[in-house]
Amino acid sequence: MNLDDPKDKVINIKMELDFEGSPKETQVSSDSELEDLPTRKLVSRLSEPGGFSKAELIFPDTRDIDPGASLNLTSQMILRPSGARMINNRLTFTKFENKSKVMNALAIKLGLSPALKFYDVCSFTGTDSFKNIPRPVYALLFSIPFTSTWESMTRAKEMAKLPYKGSGPDQPVIWFKQAIAGACGSMGLLHCLLNGQAHRYVLPDTVLSRLYEQSIPLGPDDRATMLYNDQKFEDAHQAIAILADKASTEKVEKLNRHYVAFVRGEDGSLWEMDGIRGGPIRRKPRLEEHEDLLTDDILRLCMGGFVDAESDEDTMCSCIALAKDPTEAVTLPLNSLSRGHLMNERSEGVQPRTFWDPAWYGPDHWSQ
Repeated sequence: MNLDDPKDKVINIKMELDFEGSPKETQVSSDSELEDLPTRKLVSRLSEPGGFSKAELIFPDTRDIDPGASLNLTSQMILRPSGARMINNRLTFTKFENKSKVMNALAIKLGLSPALKFYDVCSFTGTDSFKNIPRPVYALLFSIPFTSTWESMTRAKEMAKLPYKGSGPDQPVIWFKQAIAGACGSMGLLHCLLNGQAHRYVLPDTVLSRLYEQSIPLGPDDRATMLYNDQKFEDAHQAIAILADKASTEKVEKLNRHYVAFVRGEDGSLWEMDGIRGGPIRRKPRLEEHEDLLTDDILRLCMGGFVDAESDEDTMCSCIALAKDPTEAVTLPLNSLSRGHLMNERSEGVQPRTFWDPAWYGPDHWSQ
């Protein structure tokens, strides 16, 4: 078969739907059925002698598919060198749990300074449960179930709003539209690390610094394309997924869960960041100057709609908080990234902070 010959681009592929017992045949057409969306190169892989040969044109179609779900509707699959898969012509990452040790490993691999770390939030009630987490908290990352309550609330809000088209340095947050299946965790991580004060701890000449600077002038669709075709982003995610606990990974793959991040925007507001929504959502118009993200009030605001007390569905949420590591005494030059403003605090004579400033607001504020 000549994969470059147009007459060979319609391929019969044997497949079996998970929800039906009988095998069927379908056709994949590269010319008439697939959209001109973010693309991967043509991948051809021959199976062992006696097996079927597999060839696939990589054009993901995300029109009617939930970006947070693994696409297990068909046995048609190509394994990529990174360990990611092409399923139903769509790039699919391996999922992993919302644990601090996993996210810290991925953050370091992408280019975050070790001065910032994620911490597990073990309980959502009582201030005593937060006392072991350093302050201030820069971002919160939740893993939530796809409950009917959350889905209906989400759909109602989406129908009432126009799709987000924001771009440029004047936007209060950097939001990424999700086009990669199974990438909810790494998308949530990007939202936490590239917004608010956290982006000042991104090291130069890293994957994070490049994504930060390249994404600012782009609109949501172009950002999704950029991430979809970013090999280093894919490699980093998959390298950490492979290192994660195998039993936990298999469990997560079977669960219908998703990641949602909450960050402080450049405008001082609390923003909900979810790549499968229509855009970023302002959850609180203005946080107080000294208001931390890890408080009972903020948690109640963040978790509104995640949990339905009268539902029999799985409503277990997990949360990790992004904060400074008080044991990390490495001096770190900050403010190395620019949002592209002509005039901002980086160009108004404000000296970049180094890591060893105990908090934004002075050494005694968070110890009171």
